[in-house]
Amino acid sequence: MQELAQEIDREDCHLNIRIFILKLLVNNSTLFKPYAAMWFEPICKFITYKQTGGKGFHYFLRDLTTLLI
Repeated sequence: MQELAQEIDREDCHLNIRIFILKLLVNNSTLFKPYAAMWFEPICKFITYKQTGGKGFHYFLRDLTTLLI
């Protein structure tokens, strides 16, 4: 879990890798629930990035926001 969180926090981490890791979170939220505190900040950072894989507030950002709530 920590290795995934460290990978997503790296400055040189490619956008596709970030999206892949976050899709794992969204699609397997029950597995990641015990580690919710660890993932809160990386998810918030991704939501506020300029490049999130689309324009505007697209479906993936909606799914991540729902996961945070």
